[in-house]
Amino acid sequence: MFTTKTIDELLAQLESSELIYYDYTPAVSVVEALKHTPDDFRFWTNLPNKPLKDLYKFMLENNITFVYDFVAEMTANALRHGNKYSLQPAPNGDPLKSCSIKIFKGNNGLVFRVRNEGNGFNYQQMLDQFAEGKTHSANILGGNGTRILTHPMIIVSYEDNGRTTNLAYYHNKI
Repeated sequence: MFTTKTIDELLAQLESSELIYYDYTPAVSVVEALKHTPDDFRFWTNLPNKPLKDLYKFMLENNITFVYDFVAEMTANALRHGNKYSLQPAPNGDPLKSCSIKIFKGNNGLVFRVRNEGNGFNYQQMLDQFAEGKTHSANILGGNGTRILTHPMIIVSYEDNGRTTNLAYYHNKI
């Protein structure tokens, strides 16, 4: 379900909220990136996967993997689409741009926040297309993020022109 609530409003609905996870994946320096040729597949594709590996390990250790698919999709979209390449065409995002992930836990739920350094996107257009029944992009493999909006216990909001995605899960839906 989509909402226009900000992160502060989502956190206000958590009882006794605390930040339990923070991952800031810094961008590599331009000097470091220039050391790698465009065909250095390992560098340009594997570097952005580290946040997903670390996130899964944390969620597994804290028994909150039931929402991992949703949060992983948010993170992958931030890396792949939000942090589009600027120096080299990297399929999994630009290592020159950073990404941050935060998880807040309260007595009645969880709130996740993923931010990227991209240009943002027109999320209202995406929501309008979703409302019209267009649940995926023209790419047959794309559009998994809209699946999140159909889950009755998940609340999604966007901020900063689509550069920030918030996802809330409350035990007792508010």
